[in-house]
Amino acid sequence: MGAVSIIVIDDEIRSLQVFVGNVLDADIQCVYFSDCDKFLNYAREHKPDCAFLDINMPGKNGVDLAEEVTEASPDTKIVFISGYAQNEREISERIGANLLGFCYKPYSRDKIEWYITKIHESKQSRRVVTAKTFGAFDLAVNGENQEFPSQKSKEFLALLVARRGATVEMGETIAALWPDKETDKAKMLYRNAKCRLELFLRERGLGALVAFGRGRASVNCSALECDMWRYLDDERDESYKGEFLINYGWSLTTQLWLDEVAERRKKQ
Repeated sequence: MGAVSIIVIDDEIRSLQVFVGNVLDADIQCVYFSDCDKFLNYAREHKPDCAFLDINMPGKNGVDLAEEVTEASPDTKIVFISGYAQNEREISERIGANLLGFCYKPYSRDKIEWYITKIHESKQSRRVVTAKTFGAFDLAVNGENQEFPSQKSKEFLALLVARRGATVEMGETIAALWPDKETDKAKMLYRNAKCRLELFLRERGLGALVAFGRGRASVNCSALECDMWRYLDDERDESYKGEFLINYGWSLTTQLWLDEVAERRKKQ
């Protein structure tokens, strides 16, 4: 099945040693931490297949840390380890599709090996999320285009993808999507589109795709592939044919810039 990579965080060194002893012979690459910042930095850089987190740690709640991990590494699955009963339903609602389950101490080798098997299965069936911007905008999961709840929620995501990870403030979004609306009306439409987009992504297990804040949002570039990003990063890419997000008037400035990039490449 191939090796899987996992990271573990527990503030109790003895628990870490017991955990590693249980998985040492398995076909895995295991790195463990007792420091939350180092754990998160490693997850952000190495994108492990799964993270095992203690829920009750000094200074940091494991569920909060898990949310940061899935934002930094959207494909990383989460297993919570704990010595106490937890509100599994509430935690499941927060973590969503990234949650594999709960492993209560003292955990057995059989239980851990069961999770290792689930990680293998998850790795083999990992989804590929793709944003198409050349021509009309579409979002696909494993090649299947997704049906959005509204055209404005779709356009909202298209704008975030076009900005390639940059934070897009509410004012910029309103200027692009509702340029002719009165301020209060435009803000109401913004909140509606934002809520519908957020719910749409969460229901499909794509909650880590966009980071939503108060009056702002940004796309997580590590969570999807995009034809425009690939084109800009690879000078050999010739996929751009002069059409970019053709349904949206606000895209014209970026299209003109892409035209300039294409012309420069022809002259090289």
